Amino acid sequence: MNKRTMKEVISILSFKAKRRLVVLILSIAMLVTFPINMNWFVSGIEAYAETNEIDLSSSTKNGFVSDISFAYNVNSAGHGDEIILLDSSQMLTAKVSLTSQKILDEGELYISVYVDGQLVKVGRKTQTKIKKITSGCGLNHEDYPAGEVKNLSIVVGRIDDKTKNYTKYDVYNYRVSRALTLKSLQITKEGGEVLPISPAYNAKALPMEKEYSTVYDGNNVYLDLAATTAAAQIYVGNSLYDA
Repeated sequence: MNKRTMKEVISILSFKAKRRLVVLILSIAMLVTFPINMNWFVSGIEAYAETNEIDLSSSTKNGFVSDISFAYNVNSAGHGDEIILLDSSQMLTAKVSLTSQKILDEGELYISVYVDGQLVKVGRKTQTKIKKITSGCGLNHEDYPAGEVKNLSIVVGRIDDKTKNYTKYDVYNYRVSRALTLKSLQITKEGGEVLPISPAYNAKALPMEKEYSTVYDGNNVYLDLAATTAAAQIYVGNSLYDA
């Protein structure tokens, strides 16, 4: 907990304009200590088989998909190729909407996921069968650590029954990053009484876009901050916050 003058507190309570929370990866060991773990899930798709190496250049020539959106994406209302997720989000979900039911009626359709060009699992396999015109696909949280930008490629197409290799497919590419958030923000006055903050702080309610205020007629207050990502460092103005 840091002791601050009221002038200093006023200068940091506006997150959007004057408040900055930055990540600093101290060592490779810090990456494996992130307290983030998400169990896989697949909605509307069925785990199937391994897939072959394919060209990951963006392509929509087959027109299999009408839209892909991402839950908890704070950029472009869930759409666009720049995906920004909060590190306080507990799920990363891609919702894949096919062009029409006819696409499924004409033959089986599958989905695969690549991160930085490397094939990763969706569910328990690297190739999954799409069973509904709109399917929710849970991606592995650990593939997108805070402080890094990852290239996500989603492949949707048809496979050969014998080789299980894609014969026709489209590729949709995205850049995924995670915005840092505060896990907690508290201001207390001398004597230990907690001052009310307006609005009440909520780490899942897009905190980087909110302004917070409090009223106090004294000279000094104590500022108590904690980052959601353990490896993050918090700066108040240009000074490193020391809890």
